[in-house]
Amino acid sequence: MKLPKFKSLKISFSTASALISGCKLELFINFLLFLAHEFLIAAAVEALLGYKFGLVPTLSMWPVHDRGDLSFIHTFAKNEQKNIQVGDQIVFQRGIDYILMSHRCMDKRQIMFNGQLETAFITKGDANIRGDWEFYEYPDRRFLILENIKGIIVGGAPLIGYWPLWIAEKLSWKLIDWSILASFLIVGR
Repeated sequence: MKLPKFKSLKISFSTASALISGCKLELFINFLLFLAHEFLIAAAVEALLGYKFGLVPTLSMWPVHDRGDLSFIHTFAKNEQKNIQVGDQIVFQRGIDYILMSHRCMDKRQIMFNGQLETAFITKGDANIRGDWEFYEYPDRRFLILENIKGIIVGGAPLIGYWPLWIAEKLSWKLIDWSILASFLIVGR
């Protein structure tokens, strides 16, 4: 039985192969090793010091944090969120989709919610005009409660996270997938 030829697949492989051979394969492999090394360092710092890292993908906290800055996040132990003050930069779960954001706490107050006294928070990016209540994607409220707060920003390093942002935005993930596949095909020859 003769299998049909897929010209588009052949073109994709040859295009990816040309991209890889156009770049130096060693540079590509070194870049992958660099990323693996950085992830290991981040995991070690998190395990030893209790800090997590986050990338600042937008300018919403400018001038405090620029796009591409690396944030150091202190994650909370149980009930430690109660110590948050107005003015703190907090990391919170935006909604039921588990997306995390970090903005400044602009308002903190006690309210009755679902028959219980809760601490409610409203946040706002320093460069934003309005508060974040329109970003909170919860079906029953437009504010945060203690269980939504995941950490507090305790420091940062400028522009260290810019490369991962650039790679994610400028290069297509399909191109990266094809490049990795092509590199395995080239190395295997």
